[in-house]
Amino acid sequence: MDRKRLQQLAGNNGATRLDLMESVITSMDDPANPEVLVPGVGRYSLKGLKDNVRKKLEDLVKTVDSDDPDAWDQADWKYKNDALRVMMDTIKAAHEELRKR
Repeated sequence: MDRKRLQQLAGNNGATRLDLMESVITSMDDPANPEVLVPGVGRYSLKGLKDNVRKKLEDLVKTVDSDDPDAWDQADWKYKNDALRVMMDTIKAAHEELRKR
């Protein structure tokens, strides 16, 4: 996918418009672990993407478990500004595509 198309997919604050994409799955070489495109982020195996999201969620949990009074503000910033949201949306879209195949 070219840069111009990726820019079209990006909305406010980097939120990605997955609804404009025909497919998030870019390769079915390994049907048990297809390659997916996370717009504005990159290509991942579906399992690799899930692992990445798990690590990001674990980091959020560690942030809010601290005694730092600003922890929730930090977690909110990470959630809004990190690629987490688009990664989660891509996982959901990939699962939906796989169900339809």
